[in-house]
Amino acid sequence: MLDAWVSVALRVDALTAWMALALVTAVTLTRITAPYGRHVRQGWGPALPATWSWMVMESVSSVIVLACFVRSSHRTAEAWIFVAVFCGHYAYRSFVYPFLGDAIKSRAPLSISAMASVFNLINGCVIGAALYGTVEGPPQASVSMAVGGVLVIVGFTTHVWADSVLRNLRSEKGPGYHVPEGGLFRYVSCPNYLGEIVQWVGFAWMTMSLGGACFAVWTAANLAPRAMAHHRWYRAQFPQYPPDRRALVPWLV
Repeated sequence: MLDAWVSVALRVDALTAWMALALVTAVTLTRITAPYGRHVRQGWGPALPATWSWMVMESVSSVIVLACFVRSSHRTAEAWIFVAVFCGHYAYRSFVYPFLGDAIKSRAPLSISAMASVFNLINGCVIGAALYGTVEGPPQASVSMAVGGVLVIVGFTTHVWADSVLRNLRSEKGPGYHVPEGGLFRYVSCPNYLGEIVQWVGFAWMTMSLGGACFAVWTAANLAPRAMAHHRWYRAQFPQYPPDRRALVPWLV
């Protein structure tokens, strides 16, 4: 079964279609905001505890990538870095982030968790295919890998920092949502999403793979519309919200 999934993920036409679907999804998400977090609402079916929902749906990609890595004939030093970056991110998203702040008290629709799990299954195959024995090995140490690695570190640090700022607002100012301040929050409403996009652009650059580019496109397709939804929500909820703050990219978007 894994071999069949990976064989599809190796095809350029399949990857191109997958990126095209990301663009369709981005347009759709500008009109329909996914109902979790501050945007949760009725009408999306039964809900699960958000902690377990995050753990299941975010760990799928890592399991698939690790399975491909075990079967790969290219377990070089570069491949270990490739896997460590990907699985390190998802270890944080699966087993650290869900237990921080108020995420442990919230619920997420089962339908959203199921769709996210399917996406992560496909994405795991796309990324894992780059390590599979039927394709060329991971990239050798190069300028592109070094620059991409720097972007990965900057992006990951940014979104972890932004997550911590948002969590601390409730411990400092009480329950509910508050306007974040300082750092990149001076310029954009969602530096956490900006950080994730930068991280996966760096990952694509580091690996120089079409699969990595697919994931970067999908990350932007998911997070850019959500950042805009957050930005609109902040403006609606807080009349004094900084008027010059953008949604995602300083001074631009």
